[in-house]
Amino acid sequence: MDIMYNELFFHDGDTGQIIVPVLRPGNSHSNKWYVSILKRIILKIRKVYPQMKIIIRADSGFSSAPFYKMADHYNLYYAIGLASNEVLKRRVKRAEQAVKHLYQAEGEKHQHFISFDYKVGELA
Repeated sequence: MDIMYNELFFHDGDTGQIIVPVLRPGNSHSNKWYVSILKRIILKIRKVYPQMKIIIRADSGFSSAPFYKMADHYNLYYAIGLASNEVLKRRVKRAEQAVKHLYQAEGEKHQHFISFDYKVGELA
């Protein structure tokens, strides 16, 4: 009988240090227990540093209604990598062109972050 695990790591974004490592059954979805574990981390941080700006970075596997509800409740900032679609491509077109121009002018890769509201099913 083979046993597999699905690991989940929470890192400090500045230092890269692992805050919490979690081993879950290999047949569990990526976001299983994510919100409940993250909530415990947030509560511990807020207890010691109540005014700290907390930014969560994750991929689309962790994008869920419970996550967004918790993020709003605890005043968290977040950047979620979503799968591409035509609406998102239109929204980021100007930023993409600016970064491409910088790369062509300087020969170095650049990152540019923008913020906007987006609701699945939106046409604009």
